[in-house]
Amino acid sequence: IIYALSPYHFARGMEHFELSNIAVIPVGLWLAFCILNDDYEDIDKLISRKTSLLRKTFIFAASVYLGFSYGYYPAFMMIVMSIALLIKMLRKKSYKPLIREGFIIYITGASFFITTLPNRIYDQMNGTNLLVTNRYPRESEIYSLRLIQLLLPNSNTRFIFLRDITNKYNAASIMINENVTAAMGLVAVFCLLFLCIWFFYSYIMKQKLEIGHNLDFLAITTIIIFVVCTFGGIGAVFAYFISPQIRCWNRGSIVIVCLVLAAGAIQLSYSLKKVKKVWIGVISIVILTFAMFDQLPDYEVGWQDNIKQTTAEYEDFFNELENIASNSMIYQLPFIQSFEVAEKNDEGYYASSLPYIFTKTIRWSYGGITGRDEAAMNLYIQDGKTLEFLYGIIEAGFTGVLIDTYAYEDAGESVNSFYTADLGLDAIKSADGRYYYYLIESIKSNIDSE
Repeated sequence: IIYALSPYHFARGMEHFELSNIAVIPVGLWLAFCILNDDYEDIDKLISRKTSLLRKTFIFAASVYLGFSYGYYPAFMMIVMSIALLIKMLRKKSYKPLIREGFIIYITGASFFITTLPNRIYDQMNGTNLLVTNRYPRESEIYSLRLIQLLLPNSNTRFIFLRDITNKYNAASIMINENVTAAMGLVAVFCLLFLCIWFFYSYIMKQKLEIGHNLDFLAITTIIIFVVCTFGGIGAVFAYFISPQIRCWNRGSIVIVCLVLAAGAIQLSYSLKKVKKVWIGVISIVILTFAMFDQLPDYEVGWQDNIKQTTAEYEDFFNELENIASNSMIYQLPFIQSFEVAEKNDEGYYASSLPYIFTKTIRWSYGGITGRDEAAMNLYIQDGKTLEFLYGIIEAGFTGVLIDTYAYEDAGESVNSFYTADLGLDAIKSADGRYYYYLIESIKSNIDSE
């Protein structure tokens, strides 16, 4: 529960939605423990053939599930599983685990490769797109993971004095971006400190508890993941000498959260083995309550009211458009390339995709991937404020124009003036004044008469 309520999860729930599926991380950690602890030859001797087949099927399904998740998570967890495999090989002094336990990593990697096939096939048919997702090695450090951001409280904690510390750091530091989502939460911080202490204790004392090998694995893996993801770490080496396509190494913070919480859970379970169940329940409730107070966002009551109102207004506006222009094409102004481009003025990232969300039958001009959207881009001339532009889009099959005033410095005054004052067209406006729609059928009639 504490992991599910991690600050990272809340931060990803509204932005980068695909990253909110953090459930795959514990699945990957479980697979790593299967590699680390299971002796498949001994297990197969102890259980029935049917149970053995069922178990292997479940492991196979979990590996496929992990491989089919968002790209960063399989990559991170294959590192974790590879560490487990290496430890297993060193412990056994054999290469056999590469075949037996290694199949978990191979299946995960193959599953991830399958998810890339549609893009690879499309590139073979249409050529490689050199413009979209063009990464630079320096970005691996701009979006890297920092130790202080792991340890600082999350910016929405209910401990106000701790929240102020984080806000001061974010205001004074440099290269603050999505790495602000790296905060682990106070319970995970305590677990990380424990794991660090355990690592040194285990190395110095040389005495192993029955849970020692699991804690050693979690400690070593946490250190390696941090070294990979931190500023100037192995991730930067990878970006400069192999490929810069993986750049947001700060996303490895959720893997560290999972690792340290697992360590805390293992140690707590071991320490409370002889404690009465009632006290175990009390201790669990206290820890969970503290974690919830720290990690649940401290939003004001009604913080979603404006979002709900705006959503309702847009639904009404686009429903009206769909009644008027069902199954037709509408050109969106200003022209904005799709994805990986800076927002225009107050438009907001990816805001041009909103019409797609609120309509079913209308075909919109936005959405062509950067590098493959020449058709819509070539139609956009004279900022969409001339008859030549209108003749071009009408000939292409468009029957209307939708203007997003938030994307203009003058809030769309100039472009709206062209359509209302110069052309005499009437606009259908959204309730908040953001969107203006103009039906250009009359101009099409003039072209037909000519």
